[in-house]
Amino acid sequence: MKRIDNFPVTDLLRGESIRLASIKENDFEVISRWYEDNLTMRCFEIEPAFPHSAPGIRKWLEEEMDRGNHFAFAVREIEDERILGYADLNNISWNNGVATLSIIIGDKETRGKGYG
Repeated sequence: MKRIDNFPVTDLLRGESIRLASIKENDFEVISRWYEDNLTMRCFEIEPAFPHSAPGIRKWLEEEMDRGNHFAFAVREIEDERILGYADLNNISWNNGVATLSIIIGDKETRGKGYG
């Protein structure tokens, strides 16, 4: 099984105020809190939303990344490195060159400020 922390992406994609980076161990607690907000999940998930634990999210993401058709990134503010959101490419069809892109700004206070 691939481990998430074996992908130490630190500066793959960078904008003026945010960058895409690896998901760190302490990010799973933050991400699990986003799953407790109904509006956030209705905008992000195509499945019915329900709360997820931090260990459950970590396990799910590791399993998805093991398949080789799912890549996940933390959306981080450059200034203080805090996680603002999550972006992933999933359901990648390598033969057809297509994938599903999911992006969420999970922290309600940072929405509407031009990060997404």
